[in-house]
Amino acid sequence: MIRAHLSRWALVAGALGLLACTTVTRLADSLLGATPSPTPRPSQTATPRATATHASGPSDAELGELQEQVVTLRGLRPTGPLGQTLLTPAELEQQVAEEFLGDYTEEDAINDARVLALFDLAERDLDLTSLYNDLYSEQIAGYYDPKVEEMYIVAGAGWTGVERLTYVHEFTHALQDQVYDLEQGLDYSEEACTEANERCLVISALIEGDATLLEEQWLRTYSSEQDIDDLVAFLDGFDTPAFDASPSFFQKDFLFPYEQGLEFVRAMYLKDGWAGVDEVYRRLPESSEQILHPALYPRATPIPVDLGEGPLTPGEGWKELERGVVGEWYMRLMLETRLEAEEAAQAAAGWGGDAYIALRSDTADAEALVLLTVWDQARDANEFVTGMTKHAADRFGQTTATGGGSWTWQDGRVLLVRAYTQTLWILAPDAETADALRRSIRFPITP
Repeated sequence: MIRAHLSRWALVAGALGLLACTTVTRLADSLLGATPSPTPRPSQTATPRATATHASGPSDAELGELQEQVVTLRGLRPTGPLGQTLLTPAELEQQVAEEFLGDYTEEDAINDARVLALFDLAERDLDLTSLYNDLYSEQIAGYYDPKVEEMYIVAGAGWTGVERLTYVHEFTHALQDQVYDLEQGLDYSEEACTEANERCLVISALIEGDATLLEEQWLRTYSSEQDIDDLVAFLDGFDTPAFDASPSFFQKDFLFPYEQGLEFVRAMYLKDGWAGVDEVYRRLPESSEQILHPALYPRATPIPVDLGEGPLTPGEGWKELERGVVGEWYMRLMLETRLEAEEAAQAAAGWGGDAYIALRSDTADAEALVLLTVWDQARDANEFVTGMTKHAADRFGQTTATGGGSWTWQDGRVLLVRAYTQTLWILAPDAETADALRRSIRFPITP
């Protein structure tokens, strides 16, 4: 799911200029001035390379002015030139499809959907390839690519306040990359995210929250009346049918870096200004729990959970699809598919650490899931068990209780076991597979 989905999802969300996510949904609040802006101070102006020429595109002078404004507000100075390319909307859409979806195979999409379905986050037959294509083509306004250190800017009907604000956001990413080196310094790449999904999620929240807070400050400090008029007019005609039709999980997860990430960065900024935000880049958050609860940063570090290095197979024909960490954010989203948001958040709070393994049998055309979670306190573990029991009752229908924390459902076998501050959740297509998985897992573990 979580690993394969996030390596593709969070990186793209972190790269694209997603107006629906960064600006449009919060424009009114931004214009009211929810966060103080620093007093602008002189600073070095960035020096862009020569840009492509489009009649409706910006001049080098205008881009230079926007860059200087961002540098002045953010306090990060460019360390070198920046490559910039102006593309038409059609060219930009093709560029994104090739860059982010070119290596996404049909098998990848099918397996991702299977794992998401285990967590009750999507239907098992969801066409992820079409969904990603629709979402990315709908949301594009420009993006910065750290692999080639290049800005790709849309140039269509005109260069308005919408494009200017998008440029401000994406140029902030360019500064982040030049100062902190997103791929090598922060280890924020597709390969790294495939192996460490929680790390990818929190870095995405940091860099997007940073750029989104900077957008707010630019709006209040430098935007013109025409910029505001352009943005309001854009809002009036703004339509995102692909995003609106996507599963609720996708919508909330897509917004996480811009909403929860923004509030995390805002909390750091209100304590120590941009210097406090810069310090976070030197001591990165380690879990979505810290993003969701900024007061827990940096002290609440995750508890390692080890399910063993070797393959976990309940019988012949079974293989691992993936393994990783769910984290508090995805735990909350899983619960939200059946519970009210507040109840789900409460049940997921107190997360200390976890590990999951998703498996598949081609012979049985079935999947299985093992999720072991460590909680801060026994009360937190109990709240999770209560929430998961209600979640399962709604998901699987009437149970046939067999005692000892296990149930037989119409769709298979579920085991939910608690040992003080630890919980074990096993979902399997039948009792034999579930029991075999239970025997294979050391539980409780010694954290």
